[in-house]
Amino acid sequence: MALLGGGNSAGQAAVFLASHARHVRMLVRGSGLSSTMSRYLIDRIAASPNIELLSDTEVVELLGTTDQGLRGVRWRNRRTGAEEQHAIAHLFLFTGADPAAGWLTGCGIPLDEKGFIRTGADVPPAERVPLPLETGIEGIFAAGDVRCGSVKRVGAAIGEGAAVVAQLQYRVAQYFYMLGMVAEPVIYLVVWSTIAEQNGGAVNGITAGQFAAYYIVWTLVRNMNIVFGAPFWEWRIREGRLAGDLLRPLNILHYDLAYFAGWKFVVVALWIPIALGLSAVFHPDLHPSALQIVVFIVAIWGAYFVRTMFQATIGMLNFWTTRGAAVFDLYMAIEMLLSGRLVPLKLMPGWVQTLADFLPFKWTFGSPIESLVSDMSTRSLLLGLGAQVMWTAIGYVLFTFAWRAAIKRFSAVGA
Repeated sequence: MALLGGGNSAGQAAVFLASHARHVRMLVRGSGLSSTMSRYLIDRIAASPNIELLSDTEVVELLGTTDQGLRGVRWRNRRTGAEEQHAIAHLFLFTGADPAAGWLTGCGIPLDEKGFIRTGADVPPAERVPLPLETGIEGIFAAGDVRCGSVKRVGAAIGEGAAVVAQLQYRVAQYFYMLGMVAEPVIYLVVWSTIAEQNGGAVNGITAGQFAAYYIVWTLVRNMNIVFGAPFWEWRIREGRLAGDLLRPLNILHYDLAYFAGWKFVVVALWIPIALGLSAVFHPDLHPSALQIVVFIVAIWGAYFVRTMFQATIGMLNFWTTRGAAVFDLYMAIEMLLSGRLVPLKLMPGWVQTLADFLPFKWTFGSPIESLVSDMSTRSLLLGLGAQVMWTAIGYVLFTFAWRAAIKRFSAVGA
């Protein structure tokens, strides 16, 4: 058998192979091993009678067929030009770790001092934080040995390649997720717009353009108030994730709030082109004042906090029962009817509207939407924000008491 390479990896492999093979030829392009290999390996190779070191040698041809495999290797002495051919069925390649990335110089992809491609946290500070395997240019990734900080193993390179695929899909997946979330309000919008047109242009005073405004804003509010619900708490406990979460020096509710809060900025960026597209099709009647815009921005975050508090509180039921999701489903059904998510509350009976005023659901959907699309007084806008503050406080108190009781029932075993 033969081995190509003159570094430490090649030396370790040669010593190992020598204990299993009668003869190991070590082909080295350089004039020796002293400049590329550790001394102890050089000494072990010299002490191994069945290792033949061929310096100044390069492989010029591999002989064999697809069916038979490798049958021979021909190499050339770089100094004399003389060529040799031997019957060899096994050739191991250890050609070193000098990166072949010089062709990237000047194109904006940062390299380290050794010529490896910088990715992720190794990329020099910039306005945008790249993904773990992303280079300094957005959308361009690097994987394998050429990447700065890689472990120089085939298995790791394959894993990094798979990770790059996942990271490339991240933005697309997020966008398709957003598009999926748009399907629900578009159905509502088409139905109510059609009904409005068939009833002289309005339903209970709401025109087709106002329906369009309501449900287009709905798409943002819906994505903004996605939170960890009871099913997540059930999964967190069942899969053993809670034990690790409790080790963080941070209140678990604060962690959950921060986790989704960071994602909301991505949601807004993805929502803008979707909203523009829906507006071009459905022509919303939307003319908010500066105050309404400011109140809306605050209100969508208020909706996020209110919904987090109450859904986290419901999630505490999973410490007592494995059927917490059933209660969550009931909660969601009530929310659909009393929040303005299914239909604008103006279309509901008067007693339902009154009931909604005294429950938290309205302040997670209908109120933020109405603050932007309806002609509301300053007093009404501020009262809406005040109601969100009140329900956030109530939800936090309920969660705190529920959490203190629930965590006493939790135990975990592990190394």
